[in-house]
Amino acid sequence: MPINFIPNDPLASKFNRPQSRLQLKNRSAARAGFEFGNIGRPKLYAVSDLRFLQWQVRQAALSALAAFESIDGAPLKRWASGKTLGIQYLAGRDINAYYNGEDLVFCQAPDGPGIRFTGASTDVVAHEVGHAILDALRPDLWAIEYLEVAAFHESFGDCLAILTALADPEIRAHITTHGGLGGVNLVETWGEHLSWLAGDAPRQARNSEKWSLPDKNDEYHDYSQIFTGCFYDLIRSQFEAGTRSAANLWKAAQSAGKLLFVAARAAPPTPRFYQAVGRAMALQAGQGTALKAAVDAAFERHGITLGSSAITASKAKIAGAIKKEKSRNFTLTPAAMADLRNRMGADDAAPSYVRKVRFGPHEMAEARFTRTVPLHLPNFPANSATNIPESVLVRAVGAMPARGRGASVELMSALPDAVAIDQEVNDFVASLRKRGQLQLAPNATVAHPRSYAARGAVASGGGGILQAEMPDPGVTHRLIKGQGGPLLERIRFSCACHRTPRR
Repeated sequence: MPINFIPNDPLASKFNRPQSRLQLKNRSAARAGFEFGNIGRPKLYAVSDLRFLQWQVRQAALSALAAFESIDGAPLKRWASGKTLGIQYLAGRDINAYYNGEDLVFCQAPDGPGIRFTGASTDVVAHEVGHAILDALRPDLWAIEYLEVAAFHESFGDCLAILTALADPEIRAHITTHGGLGGVNLVETWGEHLSWLAGDAPRQARNSEKWSLPDKNDEYHDYSQIFTGCFYDLIRSQFEAGTRSAANLWKAAQSAGKLLFVAARAAPPTPRFYQAVGRAMALQAGQGTALKAAVDAAFERHGITLGSSAITASKAKIAGAIKKEKSRNFTLTPAAMADLRNRMGADDAAPSYVRKVRFGPHEMAEARFTRTVPLHLPNFPANSATNIPESVLVRAVGAMPARGRGASVELMSALPDAVAIDQEVNDFVASLRKRGQLQLAPNATVAHPRSYAARGAVASGGGGILQAEMPDPGVTHRLIKGQGGPLLERIRFSCACHRTPRR
């Protein structure tokens, strides 16, 4: 049955008005899905009707997930929190939308004497679905308090919104006949209506933002535009290298999206996460290929030198051995883990985690140790801290032997710089506080199940009760009562931000 559907954003230059579209089919029970609730029968509802909003959100969410799966090549089977995500269509009056780990939440945005629905924008819905998809691929990223990790989460949402738009044949046809990707357009401009209601300029993927070391003056939504610019430039370069056709535009989008999704799974969580993801994309593209050259050029344009070959150059020999298990995962022997603990200065009791990663043809293991970073900020509760994973890459020397037998181990990445990490984490938390994104008063006794330890495959001991969400959706973090003092945790990824010019 047909429904009214806005394919892009209510204030985009085109595709900003409802069109009659056939409703998308429900997801099968074997795939990750949504809980849309009782939204009535499909019909061409007026945009002022709540049932229009419900069908709009449903169509946009399913379109975004379909765009991801068509590029990734496999169905998404579950979210980080389970088989289905809840949908909240009208969660209070606020110029906002957010993903809280279990629901996609949209608000009623005041617009003078009237009300606008933030869920009426396919851009906004696709962005929130992007958060949920990345959370499913990499649940550990939820609570890693590096600015580049948080900014990448926002960028991933914007990148999925771009891919969702380009998956629409009518939008692709419009782009190819109206100037391509070189100028300002509805695909690279994100969330026009939500941004302008908030008094901000929309984020734009077509930009000249340059990377610089993040500090306490950076806001991670703004900082996200650097990576989004790299991704958009990669699509644009691939498109412009071929025929200016709608088919080639989709091929370019698929190529860039595939690299992004593979790299998002593989990149180790470091303060320089943009470079880590870019390197993984370059290695996946293949040494000596035109695609790799395009990846390098796209990141270079935004001030990020990848040097992807650095990942394949050994740094040192490690004691012990690396093994391949029946599950095809890698493990490190106690001697290898002890050597890495010593080199990284990890406490003997620090939780550890090893996972197998692939960078193009290169199979490696990422070894992590969790470290508590003190938060030394003015007027902060005493003994405040956050848990941060510090990781290195290792690989087998030569071919991996048969299962059960170990191979010698080589260190493939630089050791973490604890002093630099402590400074960056404190700067990020200072940025959150400066913009009202952090609630200081500890209000829970233990970390809830969305904490880093619970989501990063590292047990921290103890359970917890999830507190009722705070009324201000712009707050993304809070302090909880940990065993040694207040502990920082993330509660949501929120669209609300206050734009500040980047240096």
